[in-house]
Amino acid sequence: MGDNLAGSADVKKFVNAVIVFIGALVCLAIAAQMIIDFTRSQRVHPRTGQIFAQVGILKAGDRLAESGDFNGALSKYNKALGPQYIAKPDDYRSPYLRMVKVYRILGDYDEALKSIGQIPEGVSYNKEIRSELLAMREAAQKASPESVYSYIETLASEYDGKFPGTAKEPMNLKAGIVNQLIRLYSYIGDHQSGIDLMNQMIDLWYKRFPEHDRVATSEEAYKYVIEKGENTPHRPDWLFFKKIRAHLLIKEAFEKDQAEGFKGCMYVDASIENPCVSNAAKALIQSDYFPW
Repeated sequence: MGDNLAGSADVKKFVNAVIVFIGALVCLAIAAQMIIDFTRSQRVHPRTGQIFAQVGILKAGDRLAESGDFNGALSKYNKALGPQYIAKPDDYRSPYLRMVKVYRILGDYDEALKSIGQIPEGVSYNKEIRSELLAMREAAQKASPESVYSYIETLASEYDGKFPGTAKEPMNLKAGIVNQLIRLYSYIGDHQSGIDLMNQMIDLWYKRFPEHDRVATSEEAYKYVIEKGENTPHRPDWLFFKKIRAHLLIKEAFEKDQAEGFKGCMYVDASIENPCVSNAAKALIQSDYFPW
């Protein structure tokens, strides 16, 4: 009888040991799978890595352009066209469009138009860029702003209701239209139109959000930006004054160009060694709100 009881106890111990062992194996298997899943999650898909690498080069070029090193910027944008960064036609768009921006600053409209021509057919981009370049090139060739004013009138007619002066809400504006007008007014030296445009836009924003305090300078606006803070419950206020400050910085740059008697880059024989960058153009390039 005693032997049977002892044997039964041994069997129970053995069964319990097996259960514990199996449990340990299950835990190890789960842990191993978690490690495998984590390792996989840390791997970057080749396509994702390719995109990040190209974007990094383009951003480096942007910083060079913002500092006035346009030759260095072009070098970076050309590097971003390397075969290791191109997997599909859309990958050509950003490098070439950035080249257009630099060549536009340099007054080399033929190279800018050539860069647009390098974008593969079927890849979408703002087709107004070509029309704008043609208007600027004609203005430079004729030493007359007539083609630029004519182009602006065409834009106003084509985008009625989405154009400064006819838009009832700032959100209704055609994307990119304001920075395009900043470029054009600066290029032909029409500083007053640039100032009026910024005043018009500021009034539009205050009409949309009348609860905010009115500020007259970018310095005043910056105080509100600092006071409200980006990551606080006041984020909507922070965004509002950030926008207002961006407009005021451009306005003040136009006022400086006007005070200095700058006639406009259309009258300047610009080159990569001697780029023509007005105060307004520089403010646009360095803006953290307006794309240039």
